[in-house]
Amino acid sequence: MADNSLKKILKHYFKKIKTFFLSKDIFIFLLFFVFSAGLWFVNALGKERERIISIPLNYTGIPQHIAIVNNPPKSLSVKIKDEGMHLLQYRQKRLKPLDIYFSQIFYEKGKILITPDQISNYLLRYLQPTTLVLETKPDSIVVEYEKLSQKLLPVECKIKYSLAQQYMIVDKILLQPSKITVFGTAQQINSLKTLKTEPLLLSNLNDTVNTICRLQPIHGVRFTTEAIQVFIPIEKFTEKKVRLPIQVLNVPNYITIRTFPTQVEATFNIALSRFSSFDPAQIQLAVDYHQIKESASDKLQVFVIDHPSYVQNIRLSPQQVEFLVEKF
Repeated sequence: MADNSLKKILKHYFKKIKTFFLSKDIFIFLLFFVFSAGLWFVNALGKERERIISIPLNYTGIPQHIAIVNNPPKSLSVKIKDEGMHLLQYRQKRLKPLDIYFSQIFYEKGKILITPDQISNYLLRYLQPTTLVLETKPDSIVVEYEKLSQKLLPVECKIKYSLAQQYMIVDKILLQPSKITVFGTAQQINSLKTLKTEPLLLSNLNDTVNTICRLQPIHGVRFTTEAIQVFIPIEKFTEKKVRLPIQVLNVPNYITIRTFPTQVEATFNIALSRFSSFDPAQIQLAVDYHQIKESASDKLQVFVIDHPSYVQNIRLSPQQVEFLVEKF
């Protein structure tokens, strides 16, 4: 019986609450509540209030050969006063860094004092015209610096690549820039011989490569640039055969060396774009007179002494030639 009575009482009050919230009175109440809250909010925004904001600092204008050796503050704590509407503009997520610019001459080492007046001038340009600055912490900034050593170093690019079938690299791989100036302590700089890039992995290449490769960072060392441009000229190749004369190197003035044959056949890979314009004189073959003194063989080894970069994989036939020594 008691349980039934409790249920009836709860049901009765639930109906009353439901009737109240579904009545016109509640909508009128809510309307006036929202209107009153809006008036209060607008009134609050129109009143002057105080607030403390933290402004991030960005130190600019410092040359690469200058290092800051102390720990100047990364932010300013500023107590400001303004109308509530204007204070909304200083929400922390929207605050941009305040640039502290250094334009003076830097010596071997020294200190730079940013005075309270200078900070006030920075804040005057940073804040809204209506905003009053009540307090700044810190009220001045000291920046200690020293000059770094510098050195020009060659760049070593760590490239691993593979070429598609019947493609070749037709010229030197170019790095731009190929040398970079670095800044650091004398001990750091003196220990460096080259700058290495991050590994560059390229596979199945069938066209010229023009890409950016970042340098490997070195703790405490600055670079004039953080990345270089890598250019790899790639073309399709074909095979070509030509007959080429043989030169004789290191022959004394009183001796003449004659080879048999005087020419050999050279088979090589050549870039398609150079096939028609190729001049056989661009490949130079030779034998060396010193081979006669150093070897008991009756033949001399033929070798390549010069060829253009777009000619590769040169095969000679025959690879050795007979010779005749004539003295006079």
